[in-house]
Amino acid sequence: MNIDFVSAICKEFCEALSDVVLLEALSPQECWEPLINVLGKDVDAKTLADLTNEQIEQLRVAYASWFENDTITTDQIKTGISRTLVRWSPVSGT
Repeated sequence: MNIDFVSAICKEFCEALSDVVLLEALSPQECWEPLINVLGKDVDAKTLADLTNEQIEQLRVAYASWFENDTITTDQIKTGISRTLVRWSPVSGT
């Protein structure tokens, strides 16, 4: 697991969810937990790039449950994914 990737994905998901989740509840670790609960600890850029719509919905449900916030949308999850992928190439893993 690349710690820089983990940091990037957590930052991007925090940002993507910041308009509906209280800032006090958002932290990199809090944004990491729902992700690994759905995708496992070996998540990387390729994993994100290859997500199906079903997996994206699973992530939305996991984040909504984790933060006890049913207003989290699929678009917010997709935003977290796409912003992460802009920073990390799924082909090179960097």
